[in-house]
Amino acid sequence: MGVPMFAWQRLTIEDVVQRPIDEIAEKLGAQSPSEEQDLKLELRDMLLMGSEAGRMRLGDLQLMLLKNHRDTDEEKLSRSCRTQLEILVAVRTGVAAYVHPQFWIATHFLSEIFRQVRCCNLTCMTAIPADRCNCDPCRNPGFCNRCMCVMCGRFGLDHDTCHWISCGICYHFCHTECAVAKGALSYSVVKERELLYTCVSCKQTSGFDCPSIEILDGEDEFIEEVLDEEDEDMIDEDDVVLDSSSSDDGDEDVVTAKID
Repeated sequence: MGVPMFAWQRLTIEDVVQRPIDEIAEKLGAQSPSEEQDLKLELRDMLLMGSEAGRMRLGDLQLMLLKNHRDTDEEKLSRSCRTQLEILVAVRTGVAAYVHPQFWIATHFLSEIFRQVRCCNLTCMTAIPADRCNCDPCRNPGFCNRCMCVMCGRFGLDHDTCHWISCGICYHFCHTECAVAKGALSYSVVKERELLYTCVSCKQTSGFDCPSIEILDGEDEFIEEVLDEEDEDMIDEDDVVLDSSSSDDGDEDVVTAKID
């Protein structure tokens, strides 16, 4: 048998991001499993280390992705190989778990996450826009109102702590720090120790009691007091375990995270 086409060429993450889907799928198919794993390990280390050089490289990769795969649809993604799709999703979302060997996400979910019609948060993975909401934040590609901050767009696991505010009207979430920084929090002049939150999603104002917070004059002090509150209730990384359940893909599993 002859040497497979492209077997001599070692692919880079940049190749996967900027070259056509079919071409990279063929090249990856000609490489050994260890070479594919090395490629994912390189990307995972870059995302987890958080160095300045790594952040700059990720930014460049995301620009390449936007330029070369802006119109990549479900049909095109169906021709990709699994490693290729995992790398594309990890680059788009900046989430290292997608190239981690302990996580196995159903292929159709990876495709939906890449196309930004499913939440990229592995503990959520809700179809978006969630609840078919049409507010300004929910119209942003990839935004999920079930787990993401309406101001900064980042997701988290600690919604039941003082680090997050839930709008009393539309129930969208916001980081307390973001709300303070944007001037969306104020003190009620009617009820003592009540905070008023003006939501950027529904544009309405709702109040909530925060009896453990002292009335402070400085915003910096206020942020520190709020964010230090209830630290003992924060979810620790050790509490997150992997849960494997069957999916519609038959022999593939959807790996999600659950809290013990």
